Amino acid sequence: MSSNLYQYQQAGRMINFLGWTWVTVTALTALVVYKTGTQSQKEFLVITGIAGFSILHFITGKAVKDHKEWGRYFGTFFGFIYLPLFFLGGYFLWIFIKKWNVQKENEGINDKINKKDIKSSFIATQTNGLFKPKWKVLILEESINFSEVEGSDYINLTKEEVKNFIEFYSAFVSGYNIQVKYKNKQYEFNLDSNDLSTLRSWMTPKTASEVAFDIKQAVIIRGIGLILVGLAHFIFSNYLNPVWGGILIIIGALSFFMVSRYMFLLNGILLILVSILNGYAFITAASKGLHMSGGIGVAIFFQFIWGIEEIFRFREYSFSEIEGDSLEHDYKTIVESANTARPETKVESRLSEREAIPEVSDQAAKLRARLDALAKARADKESKNRTHK
Repeated sequence: MSSNLYQYQQAGRMINFLGWTWVTVTALTALVVYKTGTQSQKEFLVITGIAGFSILHFITGKAVKDHKEWGRYFGTFFGFIYLPLFFLGGYFLWIFIKKWNVQKENEGINDKINKKDIKSSFIATQTNGLFKPKWKVLILEESINFSEVEGSDYINLTKEEVKNFIEFYSAFVSGYNIQVKYKNKQYEFNLDSNDLSTLRSWMTPKTASEVAFDIKQAVIIRGIGLILVGLAHFIFSNYLNPVWGGILIIIGALSFFMVSRYMFLLNGILLILVSILNGYAFITAASKGLHMSGGIGVAIFFQFIWGIEEIFRFREYSFSEIEGDSLEHDYKTIVESANTARPETKVESRLSEREAIPEVSDQAAKLRARLDALAKARADKESKNRTHK
């Protein structure tokens, strides 16, 4: 339940808890005074003072939970009082000086959004943030909003921007499944499978040319990485097999000429195989009493993880789910732009007539043919699946 409270409300509960602690101290002090039989005015004033301090905690805790400004002042006072207990005093000062209004500010931003415009909403966990903060995600018709539940950070992206600023990753490998770049900052979030599917289905797919550019860029970067890893096999030839290093260098060099999503699959399989063989050699050498650097073992492990990430990247650029949607988007874009330019000649209904903007008709016809072929392949696959069932 406490995870659903704002930070100032949690601080209010902590102040109430301290109030009960002081009530206990009051009762124990009164019991000691009674047992010792030294009931004097001094002892009475001490007990009354502790009891009053306890009551002040309860009053302040209630005011803080209700977000009363005067409660903030007394909360800051308690922060200084408990400063000798560094974590407790520092926590109160951090809440009441820095974090007092941030939740209300985010509430104000979200209140401006018409609830009727919200298509979906869910909570995401930021994995690269201190204490893994929670974020509220609102998906609208033409934009998406991320707001930190217990902080002041806020992300707002249009539907067109999303495809360039949100990337998908393997949560198994990276610990997060989406990465958001916003205002020179990088945020990493972990979404559950249903929320991830919701986000994917809402996003505008990249065009075929954009997908091709992403693949080319990623394959070349990974090719450079493979070459560097291959060279490491020669530098540390006492621990790693230079033969596999040569193979990695060759595959890395091929990445500059064979730009295809299948390079991710090839890289992944090769990296996993090499890491397993390197790991076997590492364990064998260690078992014979040879001195083996722990850093080499860590490098072999990350080589294996990199291989898994490559296979995930291959799946991410799947033809049926990525390129098919991209082709559909390209086709609609061409047809809509042509119909806007020449409304008297509808490309969609006159693809066979070359006089209806010939160059556009050619592009649209080719895309339509590829889409039809893809649809047939999907239908055949579904038919086979039903047959096997």
